[in-house]
Amino acid sequence: MSPIRLAAAGVAVAAVALIAVFASSPSAANVQAETPLIGKVAPTISGGSLTGGGHVSMTSLRGRFVLVNFFASWCGPCQAEAGQLDAFAEANKSDVVVLGVPYQDQPSVAARFVTQHGGDYPVVADPTGMDAVHWGVRSPPTSFLVAPNGTVVTKLVGQVTATGLDRLLALAQTRGY
Repeated sequence: MSPIRLAAAGVAVAAVALIAVFASSPSAANVQAETPLIGKVAPTISGGSLTGGGHVSMTSLRGRFVLVNFFASWCGPCQAEAGQLDAFAEANKSDVVVLGVPYQDQPSVAARFVTQHGGDYPVVADPTGMDAVHWGVRSPPTSFLVAPNGTVVTKLVGQVTATGLDRLLALAQTRGY
């Protein structure tokens, strides 16, 4: 076999192997991840909302579930999940507040991203990146469900769906959070 055909065969085998790996991997939608924050009081997030609505803090949101979503305007999965977050927020507005936190993004660009994608929830800047560090966020999108008493229920890594978030919320409510 010629070196060119051998190389082409090698590339084809590698491509098939990659397709098999990605096809058998679980969807990134609503993948729960381990974090030492589960069951503990959520780290503080506080600041002026970039999308209007004055000052926002985790303590001011107590009494309702909070979905903290670390996102970036440059993140493809964040762009894909934006409509899902808005649908979840709208469908559950009496029980849940979605709180957006830009990850390594310019505040004005992040605010524009949320409003352009239909989001009607507060977005608090993380200019130093320390909120992401305290929450253990390594890349966007990463979300956390926080119970009405302020404790972290779960961490979700990757793109979320409204349906998956609805199920997670219902489960948290049946468990008495």
